[in-house]
Amino acid sequence: MNSISEEFVKTLLNHTFDTANEAIASLHLSKRKIYIFGAGAAGVLVKQNLERFNLSTYRFVDNDISKHGTSINGTPIISFADLLLTKDRVIVIGTVAYHNEVVKQCIEGGIDQSDICFADFLHYDGQNTVRDYFNENISSIIEIFEHCADMESRELFVANLLYQINRDRRHYNCTLSPLLKQYFDTDIVQTGDEEVYFDCGAKDGDTVIAFHNLKQGKYKTIVTFEPDHSNFESLTQNTGGYKRIKNINAGVGEREEQLAFNGNKGGHSAFDGNGKLSANIVPLDKFIGEGPTLIKMDIEGFELSALIGANEILRKLKPKLAICLYHKPLDIVSLPKYILEQRSDYKLYLRLYRDFGHDLVCYCV
Repeated sequence: MNSISEEFVKTLLNHTFDTANEAIASLHLSKRKIYIFGAGAAGVLVKQNLERFNLSTYRFVDNDISKHGTSINGTPIISFADLLLTKDRVIVIGTVAYHNEVVKQCIEGGIDQSDICFADFLHYDGQNTVRDYFNENISSIIEIFEHCADMESRELFVANLLYQINRDRRHYNCTLSPLLKQYFDTDIVQTGDEEVYFDCGAKDGDTVIAFHNLKQGKYKTIVTFEPDHSNFESLTQNTGGYKRIKNINAGVGEREEQLAFNGNKGGHSAFDGNGKLSANIVPLDKFIGEGPTLIKMDIEGFELSALIGANEILRKLKPKLAICLYHKPLDIVSLPKYILEQRSDYKLYLRLYRDFGHDLVCYCV
């Protein structure tokens, strides 16, 4: 390994400002009441993360009038009009899908930019934790960079590395890829009529149906994995009219087991030690006989465990992969690193489908 390259990466990783901690400290010092704009699953996740830093939420704000006057775990939900009547406040953006629209709505409503806080502290465990891991894996970082197959992938890789250390969204100045191409970017992933598609984190079947439509029904089979019971019920209903689809009510992980699960959260349902429900886990290698040729994983931070459970599939079959890299700060290194340890002949393509690192997908072909 080139020592100059290693020193350059080390210098890059150790000269970044901790924007996340600055935001958290600012919220503590201001003493202002915290309003989370977005009373959906993402907003609840923001509230939980605020509580990790001993910050309490005063109110949720939402544009859905059916939610006004209700509450989430005792925290009332108010309208945007009511928010505009408040003073001594700070608004934390609690939505991913409508992030830009909500920011624009606040500013056009007369809310000062300084009163808006972005939830870049989500899943944040502190700069030192992330930086130490990256410093311990500098050779892997260089290897991943070298396996990135085009300049767009390399730029996104570096931007995400820096963002995971300091949560400064200014690192992202990349063009977003069309959301409709997510997981099935035909410029990168070439598929035939005999594909065996494994959809891990199938939710209500939206990506299954997208794949079916893309292929116009020309594939061998689809196997889905979805641990959330509510999602699974919708999945079976939505795919009931399609042939050659096998739905499995389980998550994917390292081994067969049952784990605590934070369910009924739609796309944000996830395995969580504090979850009040439970769900089954199965390793993908149990299904190696199906001969998967394409695997998609969007499983809320359980991707590394799932890849470990697919060790044999990766080594023997080398399926095409579409893996989310944004759920945990270390994923940008830990997931490609593990994949390349199994098959060093993968080419990596990174594509970003939402602002500020959300829906960052790594394609391995």
